[in-house]
Amino acid sequence: MTRTRSERPRDLGQDDADCPHRLSDRGVQGADDLQPLFEKAGIDAVVMPMGVQAADYPNFLRELFKVTNIRGALVTMPHKKTTIELADEVSPTARIAGAANALLKREDGSLLADMFDGEGFVRGVSRRDAS
Repeated sequence: MTRTRSERPRDLGQDDADCPHRLSDRGVQGADDLQPLFEKAGIDAVVMPMGVQAADYPNFLRELFKVTNIRGALVTMPHKKTTIELADEVSPTARIAGAANALLKREDGSLLADMFDGEGFVRGVSRRDAS
């Protein structure tokens, strides 16, 4: 089956290479897990794993978001704390956590940092308890 895509998909970068592990049982999800979920939801996006060393991350992130069709990024350790320092705006959740695992590039080019680890953890525990 050939997958069709629009001429202008939105890319979501995922810094994946510095993460020493992937948790199983639907814990930490990587690009291979997320792409089918986006397709099923009709979201025209591609998750592209990218690796960057911590020392290079601030400059890399600034350059990455110059790409015209990037919409956001999923961030792993060790970059979560640094991400809130680089964002133009930080959600209350990310501010309380002191870290962010998601960046959204807004129409004006500004970056919004957010954190959904806690929400995902609670949802996972709730699903496990229900089964």
